[in-house]
Amino acid sequence: MDAIDHRSSSSTRACLGLLSLLVLIGGLELSLVSAAKPVEVNSRPIAERDHYLFVGIDLFLAQGAKQLKVSKLDGENAILDTPKRKRVNLIETPGLRWKMATKVSSNLVTIDDLELEETFTNLYGEGLDRISNQLGIQMMADQNLDRAELSGREGLLNMGSTDSIADAGQDLGDDSQTIIDQAVSLQGSISDAGMLGAAPGDSADQAPNAIEITFKISSEQLIADAHVFGTVVIRTGEEFHDAIFHEQVGQVDQTPKKITILQPGLPSNFEIKQSTIHVFNHGEEFATNHSEKRYELTVEEAVEFVRLDHQGNHRRENIPAQPVWPLAPEILHASTDPREFDFPVTVNISASGELLSIEGNELILPEFVRRTVLQLTFLPALENGQPRASTLTFNPADFFKE
Repeated sequence: MDAIDHRSSSSTRACLGLLSLLVLIGGLELSLVSAAKPVEVNSRPIAERDHYLFVGIDLFLAQGAKQLKVSKLDGENAILDTPKRKRVNLIETPGLRWKMATKVSSNLVTIDDLELEETFTNLYGEGLDRISNQLGIQMMADQNLDRAELSGREGLLNMGSTDSIADAGQDLGDDSQTIIDQAVSLQGSISDAGMLGAAPGDSADQAPNAIEITFKISSEQLIADAHVFGTVVIRTGEEFHDAIFHEQVGQVDQTPKKITILQPGLPSNFEIKQSTIHVFNHGEEFATNHSEKRYELTVEEAVEFVRLDHQGNHRRENIPAQPVWPLAPEILHASTDPREFDFPVTVNISASGELLSIEGNELILPEFVRRTVLQLTFLPALENGQPRASTLTFNPADFFKE
């Protein structure tokens, strides 16, 4: 029995020794492999996602039987997107309409402490009507708008079908497809939920009820002359109404600025159901922390999106090259004087939209204007819907839409 035990213990010790040796050899091999394999280090900086894809709005104004796009709100005036930049006093119009649209922005505006509160005013009659117009009050006159007419108007004012973007990017690879998927998602939500905001009409109820809107606004980038536009859905009994407010709030910077806007002229016993708020500068809308369906993008992704969207919206068309004003640099947004930039500039643009060169005498074109042009994003010319290299003459002062 002792002999058997001795052999067993000797065998056990041998097995343990062999196992230890294998572990040691295995560990040595792993150490050698690990030592031989170089450590991978990604030296490329992570691209900053400081641009935004979001759902904003386009504004329209009735001129006769047509709905003309508003290129810019300037106080109580609307500047229309026409060759002569027609200026219309909003007090003398039936009111603004709006439509949801997919947009890009190179800046994020922060709106904090947003509150909408029912309040009261003692304004009546013509005085109420005039002040309501001056403050941008828009009430829906007919809650039973013909849906076929509304759909027809949406079709006429459509910024581009979902298919246009998807088709333009179908052969551009996975990276581009991510941007396309986001854009299609946004436009799908617009198609499902967006509607053309209704113009105001005469309201039989002149009760002195109102909404007071308060908020704080700030921006990382300097905005010289911001304009706030908002929509409010209210309910009275079983009916829903749309109202709007807009206010020129002036300069906005990193210091929060408190804004108070009064919207009078609402029917009595109303209930606030929903609201949106939008910020513009010289007609270009910024993304905000309240923007619907907001996606963060790199600058490359934002540029790629606008170029794909442009090509998708103008298939088989001939379109000259043009600047992308929604991605205008801060130097333009920080200025209120278009005369500073009022210089014709001739540039050469590649088929991919890259700025190749600036033509002309450097002594004639001020250096800060040249720097501004170098920061601009461009859309390439299209020939039968296909991008082509071209030469473009434009004026940076066109950004101000005056």
